[in-house]
This record gives sequence, structure tokens and C-alpha cells, in this order.
Amino acid sequence: DRSSWSEIAAVVLLPFGGVVIPFGGWLVGLYFLWSSPVWTVPEKVGATLVLPFGVLLPLLLLARNPFFGFALLAPVVTATYLALRLRA
Repeated sequence: DRSSWSEIAAVVLLPFGGVVIPFGGWLVGLYFLWSSPVWTVPEKVGATLVLPFGVLLPLLLLARNPFFGFALLAPVVTATYLALRLRA
């Protein structure tokens, strides 16, 4: 299996790290993402742009306006894609 603990940590920390440790958790996930040879550069760029701060920002926006609930999907879908690519 090509996956290691750092790739699994990236998949978990990118969407949820910002909630556990605001900003810092997401940055650690970003480090693991970019240091991994598993994902391609376009996948890394996409994950970086889609997941800024993971679900933290959508949760904060959701508190102000329920319309932003859809924004929670992007980090979760992106993390799911990365996890599926990790298993391939």
C-alpha cells in the first residue's frame, strides 16, 4: 500500500485541521499534501485552492447565514477525492 501516516494525516487535516487547531491544523495538512509523492501537482493545487482552512470558514459563514451550508461540501468532496486517489 502506497499510503503512509502522513498522507492519511493530510486527508484528515486539510478539511478538519482548521477546526481542531485554527489555521495551524490546516497548514500542517497542507505540508503533508505537498510533501507527498502520491498526488500530482494539479491535484495538490486543486486541493490547496478548494480547501483553504477546510470546513472552518464555511462553519463560520454558516453561523451568519444558513445559505453557506453548501460551502461545507467542497472540503469534504475534495478530501474524499484525495482519499480515493490514495487508495488507488
